[in-house]
Parts: sequence; structure tokens; C-alpha cells
Amino acid sequence: MNITETLNQLFQELESKDEFSGVVLITKGEAKLYSGAFGYASRTWKIRNDLDIRFDTASITKLYTTIAILQLIDKKLLTFDTSAIEYLGLEGTKISKDVNVFHLL
Repeated sequence: MNITETLNQLFQELESKDEFSGVVLITKGEAKLYSGAFGYASRTWKIRNDLDIRFDTASITKLYTTIAILQLIDKKLLTFDTSAIEYLGLEGTKISKDVNVFHLL
């Protein structure tokens, strides 16, 4: 049994026990080593997961965005006072030029 079959079997077993529902992607560099979709994206609507499903991530991305911003600040590539408008290229919009990186966090 190759690794793809082994992983498929593992995730199918977990799905059958209601222990896993989701989409899996394993890469090394730019190479895709494995991908699979198991279980339901929405049990209520009986929508199964597939490789093209879009998940509602709600607020979970805020944590990753904050970490990335703090890393950029640590590297002195921007500051909390950096204008968000200039940094994001939003000049000419109705958004106040006083909005800075700190406000967005």
C-alpha cells in the first residue's frame, strides 16, 4: 500500500467514526504530496467536503494576521503608526489617513 492509499484509509476510518471532517493538503516546497476531502463542510445542509470547498474561517485569521504584522514590526519593515491607507494603497478613498496599523489590529 502506498502513502496515498494509507492516508486515504486513515482519514476514511476517522471520518467513519465521526472523528474527522475536513480537507487535507500535504506539500513539500511547491510539490503537492497529498490532498483529500472527507466528511461534511455542513452537516446541517449535508454538503460534503471537496477539494474546492471554501470554509468560513470567521475570526481565526485575526491571530495569524496579528502575528505576521508583529513580525514585520520586529523586522522594522513597518510600525504600529504606519499609515494603513498608504501601506495598502488606498489613497483617494473615503478612509481617513489617520487610520494606522494599530487600528487594524
